[in-house]
Amino acid sequence: MRILTEGTWLREHLQEVTLVDVRPREEYDKGHIPGAIHFDIWEYHWFDTTSDGMKKFGEWMAAGMKGAGLDPGRATVVYEGYSG
Repeated sequence: MRILTEGTWLREHLQEVTLVDVRPREEYDKGHIPGAIHFDIWEYHWFDTTSDGMKKFGEWMAAGMKGAGLDPGRATVVYEGYSG
């Protein structure tokens, strides 16, 4: 499993991955890599870090990702514009 990838690898494998833009909706709407789906991670905040709370957070995130069209059986490449 790759944790980081380069643009050349992505161009060569674009048809094999689900590309996810996690920037705010306004930025996605201004322009994104063709074929990328939007998933706004900034909408997800969680303060309960107990074991039960983290389990609920995982379930909530999984439902949100499924609703956005993410397939757990397919490689996913996520990009944003803040981390550099």
